[in-house]
Amino acid sequence: MPELTADPGVLVPAVAAAGGTAVYIHIDLDVLDPEEFGSLSYPDVAALRDAVRALTARFPLAGLGITEYAPRRAEDQAVLASLVPALLTDATTG
Repeated sequence: MPELTADPGVLVPAVAAAGGTAVYIHIDLDVLDPEEFGSLSYPDVAALRDAVRALTARFPLAGLGITEYAPRRAEDQAVLASLVPALLTDATTG
């Protein structure tokens, strides 16, 4: 999603226009960079974290779900173990 990489806040007006008062963030891990997470097949952890921060700076976090975890390498568990706390920090500090 190039527009998200260019402007992580692009989602904020869409949520506001829909009348959103809080956000539930659902992350399919298969959108992340396979170089960083070998169980995946797509883009960028930094853009994801920036988008989470942008959304939660404007809206309270109602919940966070992470799916599509299909480990292929032992290192994937370590990456997931560091990604989850980072996302929670991003989501709760906006």
